[in-house]
Amino acid sequence: GWRVRARDDSWRRVVVGLPSASDAALTPWLERTDSDYWELREAHLDDSLRALGVRSVLVVPVRGAKLILGTLWIGYGDPLVAPAEREMVVLYAKTAGGVLENLRLFDQVSSAHDRLASILASTEEGMALATADGRITTANASLARLLDLPAESLEGRTIDQLCNDLKDHGNPDEFDRMCRALQTVARGAAEEQTGELTLAKPDERSLAWSVRPVHSATGHTNAALLVLRDISSERRTEKMRQDLTNMIVHDLRAPLTNMMVSTDLLLKQISGPLTAAQQRILQIAADSSQQMLDLVNALLDIRRLEQHQLELQRQPLAIDAIVATVLERLSRIATERDIAFVDTTASLPTVNGDPDLIRRVLQNLIDNAIKFSPRGGAITISGTIDDAGHLPVEHAPGHYLTI
Repeated sequence: GWRVRARDDSWRRVVVGLPSASDAALTPWLERTDSDYWELREAHLDDSLRALGVRSVLVVPVRGAKLILGTLWIGYGDPLVAPAEREMVVLYAKTAGGVLENLRLFDQVSSAHDRLASILASTEEGMALATADGRITTANASLARLLDLPAESLEGRTIDQLCNDLKDHGNPDEFDRMCRALQTVARGAAEEQTGELTLAKPDERSLAWSVRPVHSATGHTNAALLVLRDISSERRTEKMRQDLTNMIVHDLRAPLTNMMVSTDLLLKQISGPLTAAQQRILQIAADSSQQMLDLVNALLDIRRLEQHQLELQRQPLAIDAIVATVLERLSRIATERDIAFVDTTASLPTVNGDPDLIRRVLQNLIDNAIKFSPRGGAITISGTIDDAGHLPVEHAPGHYLTI
């Protein structure tokens, strides 16, 4: 008979050649695992077994490398078990333990592979698993669809073969970079890497890819996971946004420039003298036009930042002069809310920076301070000199001005 561990780790019992319940009296022995075998003589057997002609029983645990996988028992009609018979049964039990453990391991791997395949098949993202030796072991149908390759041509191929299949689908350099990242991460020589590529055929599409390391139970990297995502719609939306931004900027700059030039001519009293009230109203119009132009310029800067095209115009500058210009522009709003400015930047040294961007940042900060300060309050503008080690984020060595 057998007492074996099932797939769900429950115990099942099988009896061959005798009634199915004939091993009930052996239960205490079948649960013991502290010896290589137990030999039960007739005096230790239950009457139910003796009635079936059993005179001795040999009980042998079936062991794997890590688990007790079951127990084997054999009933004999002779009162003693021959030593050669006993050794053969013990050897058989050990062999059976190795086979059963391999079968359980195979079943667990197959179940895990089936679960992984189900997950991969249900996702829209293309996924592929590559081992450290540069071979693709698993790939889902979405990856084949995104790359316009036959699904059967992916699994089992090398990364180099995949790149060779893709060389006519777009920019070879983009595909080479993705394949090198997959090879490097799979070998454990790099962490996560990301990028984008454009497929030229059969229809143009943009794909974002990321390669993440896959760690073993011991923490070592033994594979890499490639994830591909179709971002074509996002890129089309981004292009529409950029086109709209360009149109807004172009359509606003011309009339704003005309307004500012006209207001400046009136303030210079070229067309005739102005009263104090008229000068105040025109100054408000000039300040508001300047703020709108700053917003337009900010839109341009955002686009340049996103495209990595914004270049800093660094030069020596006096920060107190920039602060004074900002405070002058915002003085009317502060006066309406009865808010006072306290400027302590006169003693700060000359710094190296982009004056226009610094002015814009300071103007945004002080404008927000005005909005959220209580009526009748005060806003203090001050600065300190710090070295890189005292700054909240990493900077190059040197001294920095914090406002």
